[in-house]
Amino acid sequence: MKYITTVLFMILFPNIACCHAIISYDISPLQTLDPPLIQIVISLTISSPGKVIELDMPKWCPGDYQLQNFGQYVEGFHAEGPNGELLNVIHPDSYSWDVNPEDYSRIKIYYLIPNEPPGNFSQNVQIENHLIYINGPGALLYLPDYRYKKTILHVHPPGGFSVITALRKVSDTPDSYYASGYDALSDAPLLITSRLKQYHFTANGTTYTLVFFDHLNELNDGERWVDVFRKIAVTENRMMGGPASSVYHFLIDVGGVNGGLEHADSCRVVYFPGLTVQEYAPFIAHELLHSWNVKRIRPVALAPIHYIHPVTTRSLWFVEGVTEYFAQLTVRRAGLESRDYFLQYWRNIVGKYLNNPARKLVTADESSADVWKTQTSDGYGGLSYYTEGELVALCLDLEIRHATDNHSTLATVMRLLKKRYSAPLAGYTQLDIENAVNDAAGENLSPLFQSLTASTQTMPLMKELGYMGLNIRFENLEDTTHAQRELMRSWSEVLSNP
Repeated sequence: MKYITTVLFMILFPNIACCHAIISYDISPLQTLDPPLIQIVISLTISSPGKVIELDMPKWCPGDYQLQNFGQYVEGFHAEGPNGELLNVIHPDSYSWDVNPEDYSRIKIYYLIPNEPPGNFSQNVQIENHLIYINGPGALLYLPDYRYKKTILHVHPPGGFSVITALRKVSDTPDSYYASGYDALSDAPLLITSRLKQYHFTANGTTYTLVFFDHLNELNDGERWVDVFRKIAVTENRMMGGPASSVYHFLIDVGGVNGGLEHADSCRVVYFPGLTVQEYAPFIAHELLHSWNVKRIRPVALAPIHYIHPVTTRSLWFVEGVTEYFAQLTVRRAGLESRDYFLQYWRNIVGKYLNNPARKLVTADESSADVWKTQTSDGYGGLSYYTEGELVALCLDLEIRHATDNHSTLATVMRLLKKRYSAPLAGYTQLDIENAVNDAAGENLSPLFQSLTASTQTMPLMKELGYMGLNIRFENLEDTTHAQRELMRSWSEVLSNP
């Protein structure tokens, strides 16, 4: 392996061009080898010559709350001076390498990455004859001392392959891209493939691209999703006061594994041809809303992300559950499902909650904070912070609407958090969410907030649903008032011109 590694690097990288960035990554797929590999070269201009350079490989991927220890997959790690001089390397543990740069001002680090198993929600490193998919934390080492330095990514695709990423392209260099630092680099998945179908639309000044890839022989309905995705984007942009970014990619893995994973300017989602709009649209709405909720409006524990040690936050019920709540509302308001279908969804969620004995033992806070004790990224102790968070969101939304005569909603809370805490500002705490809820309501809802998130009390669903004239089975009460009917209308209405 050492011989193959050295020869291949010499052939493929005889003279890697210097760029204006302090740090650059060169990525070359070697998918025809057995086993197939990805070659990665990091070129570094050293700011403090003589100081040992630390490189770390993430142990987990943001959005997937389980330890995956990606360092175990690194092969052939070595470092060289500007003329190929081998540098001393120490490998103190499974995720870290220390390089002595001696007196050189510029060095290169070389290593290989094989296929890796997927996480709960996405592929990490997938290498096939027609397809290479790289989820940043699974493949890209980072340098803690250079984490926020300007970075250039150079991709060397095989002939006939296209490169897809949400990173901004460097105009004067083929398949080269700019990142503001490691966080932006690792949060932009890289798709290199000879088989894809793309569709584009523009909404609210943002260019959205649907990229279908992999099992395209099974895809005969790609174009029908363009208007569905457009309606979702328009509806969520309206709720959030504008789009999150100027470019967004939906990386749609046809017939792929697992579910979907959010990124700041893209998402990777699995798709099986033949899914109905009602089945698939909430999934897309969920991942797109993450471009605000968690990627830009972040818990303080994720600002910035610590890639080695598990980060603990009590707010995953907000990150995931509230996101799913708004995903369901988005699909309804975009006119993509009927009122009956919408209400049946909530009927099922309430039934699932009431029939789950874990709700009497575990709080939403605890389900969030202790997720690392599981391998599911879904919550702790049998309590899903997705389901629990959806119903917390429902109760808070209806209470705020009732308190303000529909002038404020839970979407008001989202916009307040966006204004107060979105990146690059510091992230929010649980108390910050609570305060934003109180501000949106114009009154003290802290007792309700605490009971919903920090206790095992049964949620006051009968009371909250009663505000819009519904019982616990989402059936109309008798003799509803105008105020109840108006609240129900505004909660479940289809927006004009989605």
